[in-house]
Amino acid sequence: MSTSAQTYDLHKIRSSLEKDGFCLVKEAFSPRQVRVLSSLFETFGETSRVESCPPEISTLLRSAGFANLVSELHGRKPYLVRLLTFAKSSKTNWFVPWHQDRTIAVRERSKTPGFDRWTMKNAVPHAEAPVGLLERMLTLRIHLDDTPKDGGALEVLAGSQRLGRLDHGAIADLLGRTKPITCCAKTGDILLMKPLLVHRSKRTSDQRRRVLHLEFSPDRLPPPLQWRMSMALD
Repeated sequence: MSTSAQTYDLHKIRSSLEKDGFCLVKEAFSPRQVRVLSSLFETFGETSRVESCPPEISTLLRSAGFANLVSELHGRKPYLVRLLTFAKSSKTNWFVPWHQDRTIAVRERSKTPGFDRWTMKNAVPHAEAPVGLLERMLTLRIHLDDTPKDGGALEVLAGSQRLGRLDHGAIADLLGRTKPITCCAKTGDILLMKPLLVHRSKRTSDQRRRVLHLEFSPDRLPPPLQWRMSMALD
């Protein structure tokens, strides 16, 4: 499903997220706002985890109505818990196989029920989170470039977010009976998606594909665990 940022329908977006696990919001940001985001992107690095959200991003999310939208979708105030940058080009290119986004970044590792498969990524502890926590999270992918089918656009298996945690065998079985959907996007579009939605992205051709990836959660983590980043957008 797709809609417009200026006239988004909360009911339709919520229904699409619940049914399909994703929703493309067209023209979420104006060309001027995209230029601001692009300038910030260059300071972050092409593929990196951003430690703190610049005020310009939170201001743009509020002005475009997305701070309120995310709050309404959650039913309470959410927290920005991770900000990543992804940039593909002919020089920096990679293929991401089918997977779910199940890991979260925390301040310190702690043995906590439901949090397992611990890893270290760039000296930051990560764990796979409980399904219930992941089901309440929401990801916003802000496109800073046109992303056609051959430009590294995300492919998704609609409805897979309702199936819980899936191993490689279950994903392979799902692929045998589910037709992938390619989420082509234009500069300034935002793709809203659930972390448990099975997705992948192919290599881009010769064009650049820059994405700001923001993850939101309405939940605090069970002590002593703490989100690596936790910022309200108010």
